[in-house]
Order: sequence, then C-alpha cells, then structure tokens
Amino acid sequence: MSSNLAYIKTNYCGISKSITRLETVGMQLCDAINIVKQTESELWRVQVEVTTKVNAKLQSVLERNLGFSTLCKVSDIFCGNEAELGGKEQAISANDLTLFKYSPVTSCDV
Repeated sequence: MSSNLAYIKTNYCGISKSITRLETVGMQLCDAINIVKQTESELWRVQVEVTTKVNAKLQSVLERNLGFSTLCKVSDIFCGNEAELGGKEQAISANDLTLFKYSPVTSCDV
C-alpha cells in the first residue's frame, strides 16, 4: 500500500499543484493554457499502464470541452504563435479576442 501511495505522490502530485495554480484570479490566458499543456506533457513522461489510463481520461475531458480548443487557439494568438480560428470561431472579432486575455480555464471556483 505504501509503495502505491509513493507512486501516486511521485507521479501525480503535479496535477493538484496545477489545479491550485489555475485557480489564481487574474491569470492571463497564455499562462493558464501553458500550465495545462505542461501538466499534460509531464503526465506523458511517466510510462506505466496506469498513466496510459490517466492520459486517456485527460484527453477525453479536454476533447469533450469544446471551448478548450478555442481557448488554446486564442492563447496561441496572444502568445504570438501562428493560429487560425475556424468554424464558429471566425465570428469572433479582433475586439472580442482582446476580452479573452484574462479568460479563466477552470469552469468554477471551489
């Protein structure tokens, strides 16, 4: 049992730290998306069967959240990366894009 707890703490404590960082009020969208992407890449580094399930769950959650992909594209634009808005996202004007600067990535305050 203690070895399982050590494994979890060693490989997954970053998730709770990332969630705490994402709860910061006034965080810029670029910073918040970078935290999510950094956490995602940290999880991919651990190569164990359990981690495959955790990564699959994370991907499932992100894919079901349709707004997250839009936030990622907007974040890329803010960070100066090449990004193109498509579909319904094209209706977002340049003035509206500026309103996303401090957009929260989390959907609720706890």
